[in-house]
Amino acid sequence: MTRILFAWELGANFGHLSQMVPIARRLRQRGHDVLFAVKDATVARNLLGPDGFAFLQAPTCGTRSHTASKPASFADILAEAGFDDVNILGGLVASWHHLFDIYRPGLVVSQYSPSAQLAARIAGLPCISIGTGFERPPDVAPFPCFRPWLNVTRNELLMRERDLLVTINESIASWGLPAFDSLQQALKVDISLLATLPELDHYPGRRGGHYIGPLCMLDHGDEWPWPIEDGLPCIFAYLRPFRGISAVLEALKKSGANVIAVISGISDKERTAFTGERLRISAQPLRTATILNRAQVVVSHGGHGMTAASMLAGVPTLAIPISVEQWLTSRNVERLGSGIGVDRAHISSRFESALNRLLVESAYREKAGALMRKYSQYDQDVVTGRLANTIERLPNYGNTRRVDGSVEHAQEILPA
Repeated sequence: MTRILFAWELGANFGHLSQMVPIARRLRQRGHDVLFAVKDATVARNLLGPDGFAFLQAPTCGTRSHTASKPASFADILAEAGFDDVNILGGLVASWHHLFDIYRPGLVVSQYSPSAQLAARIAGLPCISIGTGFERPPDVAPFPCFRPWLNVTRNELLMRERDLLVTINESIASWGLPAFDSLQQALKVDISLLATLPELDHYPGRRGGHYIGPLCMLDHGDEWPWPIEDGLPCIFAYLRPFRGISAVLEALKKSGANVIAVISGISDKERTAFTGERLRISAQPLRTATILNRAQVVVSHGGHGMTAASMLAGVPTLAIPISVEQWLTSRNVERLGSGIGVDRAHISSRFESALNRLLVESAYREKAGALMRKYSQYDQDVVTGRLANTIERLPNYGNTRRVDGSVEHAQEILPA
């Protein structure tokens, strides 16, 4: 039996834990002990509670008002997460080490948890990172800019990375470790896996990425039937409250289609106002797999998990991104021809026409169907089984430590 710590530090909503739960279930079935350190305890209670997984609050630097409001690269995200301040970063690493001392894990599974990765490396703990393309940028210097309209130069990106590297090296010096040569080197783990498809990678054209396919929780929540079985189109909406949600719901109601909407955080007043004979709204998660089987269109914010599930089900996507990560995903969907992205500032003028195009024009369904057929052999159960094998063997597999405490990275052992 191995104690395995799942760490989630950055990002929001259900997608991060949704990637880890299927793996954790498999590991627990094999007799291992699992503990989650989570960014959001409310999300954890909803997703981990039904399985009875133990969780606690992950170390965090809290809200920082002085940081840049619009990060241009992964380095800026790290800066917002405390990597630009020696005291904050040192405190995060020390907090993780206290958790390691208490729980004594055999290894760490990181999901968007860079300070946990650094702490594991300092402590000599094996660490495997599993995440989408956005959470695991390409191993190049500088990290690519994901807001190209900001016109940040390569030299500016490099300077920001050098500043962070200085902070990291000052922090690890107190542990008696030699300096890293680059930010990319400082973030390395034993095994880095991309839980996505190449077509959905937020950094198209990546070289050397190890894609394992998306990991989703499609079995979480209640089972809802479609409102009316009459052959009319079925639309599944997976959204959060945002400025423009009323216009979206009005257009969905006006469409005459059968609609099931999951809107976490919607007010009772708004839900009552838009619920009708053909439009049902849930504030809680629903079993997505059965809903997707009949959906003709999925309306979402372009989150990775729902977009990937829609792709594997062959359903066109209408994305309304509310974050840069979702914007990158919606751009991929448009590039593939399997969906349309609509800026939230243009909901009133563009949403209804985009929805009609997806319902009427066969090209979108054909492109979505082609992608579904391409990955028809993908089996999440097989992938989670291989991941469990990898995690079980990682602590004892070719993972030697240098005298200076840094890692000689393990060979990727997933396929075996």
